[in-house]
Formats: sequence, structure tokens, C-alpha cells
Amino acid sequence: MSEAALPGYESIGWFALFAPAQTSGTVIHKINTETVLLLNQREMRERFLAQGAEFFPSTPAELGERVRSEIVKWRDVIRAAGITPAKN
Repeated sequence: MSEAALPGYESIGWFALFAPAQTSGTVIHKINTETVLLLNQREMRERFLAQGAEFFPSTPAELGERVRSEIVKWRDVIRAAGITPAKN
């Protein structure tokens, strides 16, 4: 898109696992550890790559930073475009 007169354009679809806010750090750590182990298995990597997908397992802290940066990015896009919520 940046080559089509939209410099700096970036829109990447991504997925993440989330848990309720009150979930203990121990449970979050266990879910993250097991998920990373699963995603690092050769068969899982091959399945993702066969679908044209890449994945980058991360820590809960890294995911938190990603979410915060996405909120800022899309908030700014929404404001710049003058988008407002629909009224029912």
C-alpha cells in the first residue's frame, strides 16, 4: 500500500489469547508457556506456513505492549478519518 501513494500504511491481522482481568499470574504464565511450546512444534509451524501465516509467540508483557500500541495507532486513524460511532 505504501507503494500506492499511502506512505507508512500498515495493517496486519493478528491473533492473541486473552484471559479475564482477574486471572492469576500463575495461570497466565502456564497458559503462555504451554501455548509457546505448542506453537514451536514443527507440525504446528508447518500448518501455519501452509496457510501463508507466520506467528511470533510472545510473553504476556509483549502482548500488552502490542495491544497498547495498536490502540494508539487505530485511535489516531479513526480521529484523522473523522469516524464517529453510529447512533442507533
